[in-house]
Amino acid sequence: MLDLPILKMRDGLSVVKFQERHLRQVELREPELSWSRWDPEFLDNIARMVDPDASWTAVHRGKVLLCFGIRTMTRHVGEAWLLPGKDIQTHSISVIRCARKIFNDLLENKGFCRIQVGVMADNDIALRFAKSMGFEVEGIMRNFGSPGASCALMSRISDHGISQATAGAGTGSNASSDSGARSR
Repeated sequence: MLDLPILKMRDGLSVVKFQERHLRQVELREPELSWSRWDPEFLDNIARMVDPDASWTAVHRGKVLLCFGIRTMTRHVGEAWLLPGKDIQTHSISVIRCARKIFNDLLENKGFCRIQVGVMADNDIALRFAKSMGFEVEGIMRNFGSPGASCALMSRISDHGISQATAGAGTGSNASSDSGARSR
């Protein structure tokens, strides 16, 4: 099946709509490799939580570098997820630029006020990656991931999304009848 690019960078990196088969094509690295050994349903769990309309895959010359996306938690809050592959660092600048464009669009145009993500607290590469996309650390969630692991709760907050949310709330109509509400 042909994956048509949504975004294409000069170095040949493309971002395409996520498909479940992409999860099996990511060449896992640590710590994700250990998690998949610890939890044999690791990739299946990701597949179950993915919103295919809000998930993407970065590909370079036919090789899947990472899968990422967002799932809606509440009307204006989303939770980001990311499954990086071994070769993500060789294309990190392009990946960051593409992912940042997508997250910016979600916050500026799709009604999200907040996007949050849990990042393993001892994974310096993942923490730097999230920070480079504009996420800020809010706190530590102890014993959240694999046995005994802690995660940093990180978020991006949008003033634009907040003004959209409060404008809709100020009309006196409820969320289900708000004509400004966006469905996801």
